[in-house]
Amino acid sequence: TGCAMFKNELNIQRNRLIEEIGRSAGDIDPFALITKSYADYPLPVKANIDFARRREATMKQRSFIAKAHPEMLIEFEDILGGTFQVDNEEKLRFIPRGTRTRLSMDESSSSVRSLLDLGLYLVCVANPGDLLIIDEPELNLHPKNQRRVARLLARVANAGVRVLITTHSDYVVKELNLLLLMNSDDERVRHIAEQERYHRHETLHGSAIRVYVAKQDVVKKQGKQRRSIGRTLTEVPVTVAKGIEISSFDQEINDMNRIEDRLIYGE
Repeated sequence: TGCAMFKNELNIQRNRLIEEIGRSAGDIDPFALITKSYADYPLPVKANIDFARRREATMKQRSFIAKAHPEMLIEFEDILGGTFQVDNEEKLRFIPRGTRTRLSMDESSSSVRSLLDLGLYLVCVANPGDLLIIDEPELNLHPKNQRRVARLLARVANAGVRVLITTHSDYVVKELNLLLLMNSDDERVRHIAEQERYHRHETLHGSAIRVYVAKQDVVKKQGKQRRSIGRTLTEVPVTVAKGIEISSFDQEINDMNRIEDRLIYGE
């Protein structure tokens, strides 16, 4: 979302850098200077900035998902509530479904901007074996669409793209858990999945997923002899019977329900 909102500002910064090179006297390596200006960005951020700059040109490409799995793009547009297009001025526009309105990214909602890069990736650049990293795919989305995005990402993973997400959404975690539990040959489970309109190709096999929780624990830091309290990633069990065995989200919801019951019904 940040890159989508500040792409023009990033381009202005780049142009100022080029002007500075032009004013500089003596020997200067412009490529080294440009590289240095982005040296503090993590690699995923650098990649996202470059992706944002090439966005209009990228729209002319077609990914393996667009060619082999067009149903995923239909699902994505349904979540989005419209489509992205490049106009005659080479500007990216969002067209809400059922209208002829063409909105710039600045005029579009935060949910549209949040989904922009994912949409362009799916339509234009996805390749089997890619590593797709998404920080909080639930950002700015209604709970229903958070669940739908989780199901879409499961289908993307099953198509051969490695997917790494971070999330604070109970809806995303529980939806992924449902997809794990539905990966079963049990007739009862398959009947429930069919009734609830889940498809076999979006269920997840337990061996294909890893879940980690960031929390404080006793750890031995690199270069240190003694253990100390620090932030670390702890793997969460994933079982056939219960799926993702994680309690952090459930505890908060249970606490809220308990307080609400006390307020409404008394002690």
